[in-house]
Order: sequence, then C-alpha cells, then structure tokens
Amino acid sequence: MEIMGLIVIVILLTLGMFFVVAFKASQPKKEVQRTYEDDQLSSNFIISFLKMNGGSNCNKYTMEDLIQDCAVDRRLGCGGTDTCTYIEGVMNSLANKTLMVWQKKFDFIVEMPTMDINVEHECSDDSEKNAAFQPISLYPHPGTVVVRLDICK
Repeated sequence: MEIMGLIVIVILLTLGMFFVVAFKASQPKKEVQRTYEDDQLSSNFIISFLKMNGGSNCNKYTMEDLIQDCAVDRRLGCGGTDTCTYIEGVMNSLANKTLMVWQKKFDFIVEMPTMDINVEHECSDDSEKNAAFQPISLYPHPGTVVVRLDICK
C-alpha cells in the first residue's frame, strides 16, 4: 500500500514538472533580452565597420581613415572614386550582406560637419530605436564625425 502511495506521488510530481516545462517553453522571448541583443549588435557592428580595411581599392586605410578623409580633405580617392562615395558604397554593401539578411530595420548614419551619409532600411523617425554611436575626432582639424547605427523595433 505504501509503494502505491509513492508511485502516485512520483506520477503527480512528473505531471507537475511536465506542465511547468510546457508553460515556460510557450512563453515568448523576453523583451529585455532582445533589447540587449540589439544594443550589442549596434555597438559591435560600428566597431567592426570602423576597424575594417577599405577593401580592394583602399586596403591601406581603415574605414575610420576614409571617413576622416571624407570629412576634411577628400584627397585619398579609392579606385578613382571620391572617398565619400566609396564609403556610401561600402556601407550599402555591408548592410545588404548583414543587417538586411538578418531582417533588421535600421538607420546607419555617418554624420559629418558638412554632410551626412545615410543608409536606411524600413526605419521611421517615430519608431523605437536601440542606438549606438562612435565619435571620431578630426584632429588637427576642428570638428567631430559621429558614426551611428539605430536598430528599429
């Protein structure tokens, strides 16, 4: 009789654990985790973008060097192309191969004192955004360039 009682208790505990696991698995992904992931994606994407070399036409320079040149001198020229145009092409290519494949809505901007370079995908001004930015000094010239990536919800 005691063994039957123990078996009933084990069966009840097993059923209880089954319902707990089923309930936890059916809950949607937490918003905090998604926000954290988007923050980290923005930060890491900008850092990687600035440190990558300029590609086959400008492999001596990093993207940070090219952005500084675009904002100040425009003397480098990459494969016969103005550095600002070249940067915009790299930004488009990189966004198409990463952020768009991952189905992210974004606004990728290089804000310079004289102009902005902007690559955008389905990101409106009124949407909630997770943003990261990186300032770049133009020293010895005055001013700062800001590279910003907004991941929109």
